[in-house]
Amino acid sequence: MDTDGDGVGDRCYVTPIRAQHPLGTCWGFASIAAAEISILGSVLKDDPDAWKTLDLSEKQLAYFSHLAINDPSHPQNGEGYIVNDPTDSQQVYTAGSPILATNAFAQGIGPSYEHSEDVGTLFEYHGAGESVIDRYLDGAYRHFSYDDKDDWTIPEEYRFHQDFILVDSHILPTPAERDEKNEYH
Repeated sequence: MDTDGDGVGDRCYVTPIRAQHPLGTCWGFASIAAAEISILGSVLKDDPDAWKTLDLSEKQLAYFSHLAINDPSHPQNGEGYIVNDPTDSQQVYTAGSPILATNAFAQGIGPSYEHSEDVGTLFEYHGAGESVIDRYLDGAYRHFSYDDKDDWTIPEEYRFHQDFILVDSHILPTPAERDEKNEYH
């Protein structure tokens, strides 16, 4: 789009909208979108079409943010969230915050491209089997989302994979609050 009338399309610093369903990873999607915007404005500032293809992994961020280090040879073995079943996507891919994302990036967990020669499709936002849930939409059954019961695990060896390095982090205050009944608004 050419909003200033100079005959040249305007630079876009926002990547396309992506769907988080079926898991509670809105915090991860927001954090990854913020990282993408930052990268588009700095590292990729000279590539006017980078916004079309830059796609970082929400899956890697969410998975390893919620799973303790499982490497007896690592000096930080056992640190992190302890979940009962790392194959249960509802235990692993849920409830996060910008602070959790910043901590993960600071530890060297991403951000990484969602698809690359190094990791193939491991970091893409779907289960290993890519099974989907169909819903009745607009008069027909259609693919609604990936299935949260699929295998969403990522091998431990990919925990510290990163294509970009966090240099600085700013967390904006939330405009939301809780009322006297502790309801979130």
